[in-house]
Amino acid sequence: MATGSPVLPLLLLLALAVGGSRGQLVGGWSQIKDVSDPHIQDLGGWAVRQHVSLVGDGLRFRRVASGEQQVVSGMNYRLVVVASGPGGESAFYVAVVYEQSWTNTRQLTSFQPAPAPAPAPTDRSMLRGSACRRSYHLRQLLIILVLNL
Repeated sequence: MATGSPVLPLLLLLALAVGGSRGQLVGGWSQIKDVSDPHIQDLGGWAVRQHVSLVGDGLRFRRVASGEQQVVSGMNYRLVVVASGPGGESAFYVAVVYEQSWTNTRQLTSFQPAPAPAPAPTDRSMLRGSACRRSYHLRQLLIILVLNL
């Protein structure tokens, strides 16, 4: 019984281990590169207006700060919008909008206050720790694979 070369599966696993976290999955969310695009800003304003029509809290759209998009049978947008309340104080909100341009469909899926951002690590050793752990686990995986050849 002939066996295939063990090199190909090893290379495949290595490619998945190294590149898997950076690649984009089909149907996954991807960063919107230019949130200043008029269409993206229009979507953000529309989302705030829809929210106000449902809740009546008087928010006023200021801008889209960042966002992600997901290809479905149309497009999902997860937008971080800046809106100000009746007192003028600005806050961040996450609006999820579904749009299907060829049927002229637009739906506000959710609109929530944005979660508070996690504090950024200030110690460089904390930043290196994550990369070191990934590197350590990758080395362990390679050792196991090589020993099982």
